Amino acid sequence: MFTRWSPLRVTLVYAAFGTAWILASDTVSSWLFPSLETLAIAQTAKGLLFIGVTATLVYWMVDRTAQDLRRNEARYSELFGDHPDPMFVVGRDGSILEVNRAAIEQYGYTRSELLAMKSPELALTALREQAANNLQRTSDAGAQFESRHQKKDGGEFPVEINARSIRLRGSLCTLLSVRDVTERHKAEEHVRLSEARYALAQRIAGVGTWEWDVATDRVLWTDEVYDIYGVPKGTPMASASDVEGRIHPEDVPRWHESLRACLEDGVEHNLEMRIVRPDGTVRWVTTLGDAQRDASGKALRVLGVVMDVTDRKQAEKERVKLEAQLRHAQKMEAVGRLAGGVAHDFNNILTAILGHIELSRASVPERTPATGPLIDAMGQIELSAERAAALTRQLLAFSRRQVARPRSISLSKVVTDLDKMLGRLIPATISLETDLEPKLQPVWADAGQFEQVIVNLVVNAVDAMPGGGRLTIRTGDVDIEEHGVIVPHVLLAVTDTGCGMDAETQERVFEPFFTTKPMHEGTGLGLSTVYGIVNQAGGRIEIDSEIGRGTTFRVYVPTAAESPDAAEDADASVPAAGGDETLLLCEDDAVVRDLLARSLRSAGYTVLVAEHPTTAVAIAQESRRRIDLLITDVIMPEMNGRDLALAVKAHRPDLPALFISGYPETVIGHAEVRDSAVELLHKPFTQAELLAHVRHILDSSRREAHLRS
Repeated sequence: MFTRWSPLRVTLVYAAFGTAWILASDTVSSWLFPSLETLAIAQTAKGLLFIGVTATLVYWMVDRTAQDLRRNEARYSELFGDHPDPMFVVGRDGSILEVNRAAIEQYGYTRSELLAMKSPELALTALREQAANNLQRTSDAGAQFESRHQKKDGGEFPVEINARSIRLRGSLCTLLSVRDVTERHKAEEHVRLSEARYALAQRIAGVGTWEWDVATDRVLWTDEVYDIYGVPKGTPMASASDVEGRIHPEDVPRWHESLRACLEDGVEHNLEMRIVRPDGTVRWVTTLGDAQRDASGKALRVLGVVMDVTDRKQAEKERVKLEAQLRHAQKMEAVGRLAGGVAHDFNNILTAILGHIELSRASVPERTPATGPLIDAMGQIELSAERAAALTRQLLAFSRRQVARPRSISLSKVVTDLDKMLGRLIPATISLETDLEPKLQPVWADAGQFEQVIVNLVVNAVDAMPGGGRLTIRTGDVDIEEHGVIVPHVLLAVTDTGCGMDAETQERVFEPFFTTKPMHEGTGLGLSTVYGIVNQAGGRIEIDSEIGRGTTFRVYVPTAAESPDAAEDADASVPAAGGDETLLLCEDDAVVRDLLARSLRSAGYTVLVAEHPTTAVAIAQESRRRIDLLITDVIMPEMNGRDLALAVKAHRPDLPALFISGYPETVIGHAEVRDSAVELLHKPFTQAELLAHVRHILDSSRREAHLRS
């Protein structure tokens, strides 16, 4: 009946009932049992009843306490034994008093083996003393420490130990809960390695991370950000205003707007801006960031990265520059092809004009009042044709289709040799200064062409200074990096103090026929000729000009391995004599072909004429006549002049050839002309020049044949 009553409540009720019983029982007993004998019996019965009730109550209380104790011990045994982590009950001397199933399974010992050990023996030998000390320091509040334990088979593993003092069966003991933290350590090591790799990647990539607490305005940087900003590590950068002080003033408004959009509009902070380092250098950086927000959408902080992109910006700038140069080169190449084609056709016309002028003069008797006007008219025609021929030479120079005869020369000497001519070109209102390197490295170029370069640049400078000024010509040795390799060059710079040029003019200044002069005051071919000659020599030309502050043209030409020639090669003067040899002529232009055949026949030669290369090959193969010389145009349909010469030589191996052309393009190489591997006569040419070249080749061929025999 007392199963729901606590022992204290039962005791109190019993005490109250007992007190009332004792106080009331004597009075009741005296009233019920007046005699002493019966009263004694009643008192004895009352005492026995009280004793019985008391004994029953005491038995119930002891049994109740024993049941609670058994239940607690069963619950403790269940919790202890079934705990997933190894657990040990250890005495004050370290002896293991009790273990659970997890301990037996984890360590590989039997229960009896563990109960025969002391807890420090579970640790590695080197850590046992430390384990014993940790056990002694354990208090009721508990303690936690780490160690390394060893299994029965020798396997080691890291452990985390939670220790707490308890009383068991009246004795003070320590309860140890041991947890294997191998996986946790692996995870921690993985995180550590990941963080280390991330930090290494940041250092290698030059990427830094930053964090801005919006509420406190506190800014945190990684070491990489300090490196990017050029700020010593540890320099206080506590707020956004400190960061603002490092940003280029022109970019600060964009930085503010980007952060505002990030905080208020939810837009990613993405900005490319300039920063100013403490040493004054300006760097380009890209900064990216995104805001972290609370449940209401309020921005709490902005996390981001920053990266130095100065090299990329410079590369992009260089790429844009190179693309512009490529477009300019492609445009100039296209214009050059057009100019070369026009010059080729024009030279055929001029050859015919000049040739017929010569033939006409030969048919006109000496000057008389009747023939004088005719002779004067022919002179004017010849003069105009020569001026036209000069224009075509400029076009060919621009288009780099003029065959040069380069040799090792000093540009300082070329300038010096032009001293008198420059004196006539430059008016008294302009002072000429020269700064020439006396030991200038040689270049491989055509001296006559570079005289054109210097004269054209000087004329352009004079035109830019109508009110007078100063003209400076300078030479020097410079090193230029080309594709990662340092290449020695020679610099020729022409500087004036004239009106200068704007950017648009600078972009078009080398185009043929482009000029800023009034109509009829310039052909627009001077600087285009300079451009072609310099490019043909393997060099390049740059302009540095500003309106009102003058112009500098810088010509860079690669140096040559040989020293400058001591003296110029003198062209041998060959008399324009005729002969009786047989010549094979191939020219696709009918007017030029008829003129050449007529000129050669008038000089005594026998001329076999072919309109097409295939016809010339057939004549060389089928004719039984001795043929002494092949004269052929270079640019022809069906077959070019070089291929024709090779086809003819298959039938007549010793037959020499004279090439004639307005421009040889890539058919006849510059090196071949320079080394006299081929004979080339440039159109337009006179009858005397044609006959002189023919006679020279025939005589040379005869001498060589004589030496071979």
